[in-house]
Amino acid sequence: MQTKRMPGSVAALALLVAIAAQGVSLGQDDVGYRLEIGLPADSPASSVENRGDSLYIVLPVQADYPGDLQQASGGLLGPAVVELMGNGKVAMSVPLRGAELGKVEFDSRRLRISVMPSASFVEAPALTDAQYRLGPDDKITLTVHNDPDLTRVPLTVTKDGTVSAPLVGEVRAEGFTVRELGAELAAKLDQFIVDPQVDVSVDEYNSQWAMVMGEVRRPGRVPLKGGTTLKEVLGDAQGFSDTAGEVIHLSRKQSRGGSDESIIRRAQFESGADNPVLSHGDIVTVARATFCYVQGEVRSPGRVQIERGMTLLRAITMVGGLTEWAKEKSVIVLSDGDTGEEREFNLKAIRNGKADDPPLYGGEVVVVKKRVL
Repeated sequence: MQTKRMPGSVAALALLVAIAAQGVSLGQDDVGYRLEIGLPADSPASSVENRGDSLYIVLPVQADYPGDLQQASGGLLGPAVVELMGNGKVAMSVPLRGAELGKVEFDSRRLRISVMPSASFVEAPALTDAQYRLGPDDKITLTVHNDPDLTRVPLTVTKDGTVSAPLVGEVRAEGFTVRELGAELAAKLDQFIVDPQVDVSVDEYNSQWAMVMGEVRRPGRVPLKGGTTLKEVLGDAQGFSDTAGEVIHLSRKQSRGGSDESIIRRAQFESGADNPVLSHGDIVTVARATFCYVQGEVRSPGRVQIERGMTLLRAITMVGGLTEWAKEKSVIVLSDGDTGEEREFNLKAIRNGKADDPPLYGGEVVVVKKRVL
């Protein structure tokens, strides 16, 4: 198991060298994943705070934690942002991705944190058939309660939208809900048996579907049931992949021709504020994560994945912070690569709370100039 040790100096913190450590793990258990963080003896108090879409974990600087939280947790956790707090402590901000905080346990040498898939995201609630309208290739069961010999299982709705029912022959099924079809069959069977009671249930949903593409773990067609929402469809696709970004595209064909395109922000979706009911033929595309690029006087120049709430200061922290030669009062941000609008920021003022920390959305190039003596 690879782990990262959080040292006590700013320079060492920037490097975050991966080392091996005993007893530090992120393993799967019955409820999800269990993060175990090794604590040094006589260390300052640790804490764990749930901040909605992330965990805020305060640890002693010498604590040991797994090196790749994102991969080890199956994508339930995102990459940690680590900041030195002083007083022998560091703070880790760890994104929750379709996950929720479980049990937190402390002892003298360990902090144990359980995270589990969000029940509202991965374990989509079972839907009734009440809203679903049958179509070709759906498989159904007809149950005649007061004459079990007439029960038929399974029956397939034909391409022309009918099923072959006992005694009454071909009956129209396409466009009916199960309740409507049961009532129709009961009315037709009334001439053959006394007070027929007919129930219809769906065994396989095949006639209506949405296509899920992009950054999900299992792309492809997902069957739609009655009132199926975006969250349930993405749950069937096993959730977001590790490279998923912050935007979901929804394309819906219109009867007049063409299609309507809408953009759903992942933060709004995961909070439940934007979770539309899908229609047959909808195409859901989860966009790939975008990046900004940090170069110049930073310790590990390169690209930084844009996550919710990404700012200039956070991006520089994620590449290890500034070198001793950095001109922190003049950091340049090109809004769209080398040809974009140029903005200048005073990182020292931002860090001291005297200036706003500008958000980054992807595609920016951040240039930290060298200080001239």
